[in-house]
Formats: sequence, C-alpha cells, structure tokens
Amino acid sequence: MNIGKVSKLTGLSARMIRHYEAQGILHSPRRRESGHRDYGAEEIRTLRFIRNARDLGFRIVDIGRLIELSRLGPCGSSAIEALVAERLRELRRQEDEIQANRRRLEQLLDSPPAAMAGHALVGLLAGEPAPVQAG
Repeated sequence: MNIGKVSKLTGLSARMIRHYEAQGILHSPRRRESGHRDYGAEEIRTLRFIRNARDLGFRIVDIGRLIELSRLGPCGSSAIEALVAERLRELRRQEDEIQANRRRLEQLLDSPPAAMAGHALVGLLAGEPAPVQAG
C-alpha cells in the first residue's frame, strides 16, 4: 500500500510517517521496483499504535520503547506495564494540577470587585494585591 493510502487509513500525515521511519520507530517498508514505499499490515498496525499512543500522551521515545518491548513477546510484558503505569501517574499528576488551577481561577473570578473584574484579574495573576473596594 502506498504512503497516501496508509496516511488516510491511519490518520497520520505522510510527513509524520516518514519521520517515524527516519527515527527508527517504524521499520522501513519494502520498496517497489519504482522505489516507492510499499506498506504492509505490520507497518499499518505499528502506525496505528503510534497514533493511539500519541493520543494518550506518550512521548515518542516511550512509544519507540513500547514497540521494541512488544516485539519481545511475553518477555517484554512487565516493562510495558511499567511504562503504561508511569504514563498513568503522569496523567494523574497533570489532572491534579488542572484541578488546582481550575479552583484558583474560580477563586480569582469570585474575589475582585465586579466593576473592575477583568482588570483586577490581570493584576492578581501578576501577583499584585487585590484592589480594595471603596466603601
């Protein structure tokens, strides 16, 4: 299958497919007599894996490692589980940070005087003290 069809099938651009090949994450597919790449089922499976792993936020180096480990068969299972568990821990840390930031922004919206809310928020984000309401 040519790179254009593989691109449509996997949702990855031809440029990214070539990039993954250049990085060694995707084995170079065989070439036709014309010199064009000819992707088979295994390359398509690997590219789908890469896309899904990227969607889950895995770093490209970790994706390469996961692919290497998967080629080891059952011997790589515990290392694969460890990489996935580490990504899950990262996601949980990010989720905690996002929730803390959400709470902080909610508090900022609740705190400034209504007449100057937008301007006061910029000041608060810059670390300036909250404006005193005249009263």
